[in-house]
Amino acid sequence: MSNRLSMKDAEAYTGYKRSYLYKLMHAHRIAYYRPNGGKVFFLEEDLKAFLLQGRQAADIEIAEIAERFLARRKS
Repeated sequence: MSNRLSMKDAEAYTGYKRSYLYKLMHAHRIAYYRPNGGKVFFLEEDLKAFLLQGRQAADIEIAEIAERFLARRKS
């Protein structure tokens, strides 16, 4: 089972302030749990997935993808 993180732990893990975490929660951009309307907690794997989304490829990766595309197109 994944590690459960309290709001305070989530702040330390992400580096975000509590108010920003609440903003993300309100906008449904970050997964969280509030069992029976109690205290909020997060799963470490959910926070990690959130932090790793939106990866930007390096120029060399984009060039390699373009080369493969053009090579496939020619054949």
